[in-house]
Amino acid sequence: CLNGVCSGYPCEEGDTCDNDLTCQQVNDQRNCVLECATDSDCAGRQTCVEVARSTNNPNDVIELCL
Repeated sequence: CLNGVCSGYPCEEGDTCDNDLTCQQVNDQRNCVLECATDSDCAGRQTCVEVARSTNNPNDVIELCL
């Protein structure tokens, strides 16, 4: 749970996630996460945050609700 919203869980590439989540690489792990473009795409008190997909390439980022 982050900021009052419980979502996201580990997945493997190609897995189908529930509740509009997608399986993405985030910080070197694959997780079902909610991608976003703005804070209004996120639930509760979450905000849209840019996160690195890999610690080896900080320029490869994804925007997620956290």
